[in-house]
Formats: sequence, C-alpha cells, structure tokens
Amino acid sequence: MARLRALLRRPPGEVAPTRGVIGGHEVDVTAATVTGPGGRVRLTPTEWRILALLVASPGRLVPGRQILHEVRGPGQEERSNYLWVYFAGLRRKLNPTRPGPGT
Repeated sequence: MARLRALLRRPPGEVAPTRGVIGGHEVDVTAATVTGPGGRVRLTPTEWRILALLVASPGRLVPGRQILHEVRGPGQEERSNYLWVYFAGLRRKLNPTRPGPGT
C-alpha cells in the first residue's frame, strides 16, 4: 500500500528506480535483495521498506515524518525515536566494519 501511495505522488511519466547502489551495496527493489562485498545482506521487513523508499527517491531528501508514515502507518509520524533504531540497524548491516556514532 505504501508503494502505491508513493507512486501516486510522482509526476506522470516518472518511474521509480528499482535498483540502486548504497555504500557499495547493490539494492534490487524488484527482487528484494541487497548484495554487498560480503554477500547478501539480510534485512528486517521494516529495514527493507525504508531502504526501498530511499532507493525510490534518489537524490531527494525523504523527511522522517514521511518515512514513518510509509513504514509504520498513519499516526506514527511523531515517533522519531523509531527512526534512530531502524537507521542504526541499517548502518550496522550495510557498514559492519565502520564504527557507529560516538564510538
């Protein structure tokens, strides 16, 4: 449903990308796969929805409220603490050798 809403917001004729590269990882939205130097990366369904939303919006800033609305549903836009958790998980999985913030 979230993908459909995202498609409806696009101008006519604009097609969302189905593939992208993020930090040396190839993301294929159609096949629902993320492959990096160490092989395939396993993501939770929520992490996957966030990553697919970002790949579908190359070069654009996607507001946190929009991410929460698309991923968690209506009424969740104010719960930004969820974003910290989801993005920490994505960073850990996509950059396993890179230290996190504050380390």
